[in-house]
Amino acid sequence: MLFRRFWRKSSCCHSSKHRRLDGTRDGTRVHSLSAHCRNDAQHAHQPDPLQPASPASAGRLWATLGISRMTLTLDPQLTGNVGLYYCCYRLSLLGWNVMPTARNARGVDIIAYSRDASHFRGIQIKALSKRSPVPLGTSLEKIMGDYWIIVNKVATAPSAFVLTPAEVLERARRGEKDGRISYWLQPVDYEQEQFREAWERVGHG
Repeated sequence: MLFRRFWRKSSCCHSSKHRRLDGTRDGTRVHSLSAHCRNDAQHAHQPDPLQPASPASAGRLWATLGISRMTLTLDPQLTGNVGLYYCCYRLSLLGWNVMPTARNARGVDIIAYSRDASHFRGIQIKALSKRSPVPLGTSLEKIMGDYWIIVNKVATAPSAFVLTPAEVLERARRGEKDGRISYWLQPVDYEQEQFREAWERVGHG
């Protein structure tokens, strides 16, 4: 009787040590990959659902999520939330236990403390939807804490800049219009390489 042997294998595995004998069927011996290799083969070429394969599919994805890919804007409240929790995420990767404070309360936005609770950081967050000036208000008295973290383009490609309050004060600009005084930072003031993604300045928890 004609004896035929079939191998079912994927490009992820060519070694005989991963093959096993499944059994016989109608005089045909069937070999297949081990379970973990089958799983690898099943998932090897599956597309990332958040990486659309074409502009058309990208449009469908944004529409499904309720997002306009051309404008992709957030209201100020959501912009602040995105920036806040993005910073919580990045600080957590440095080993800090991170706790947002009460929103809109005077003071810092994040309390970060080490795993043994031996040291703490008070951090203020300024989140921007695009590359914009940072408003500092009508007084510089609210500039406090251990660090200021400015995050711009939060909805598309977040970039973070880590400064100390002293560095913010040094770079603050003052303007007056109709008798009202205001302070701000221009992008050129904070978008400096010494501050860009300088998370290590905060240290490790």
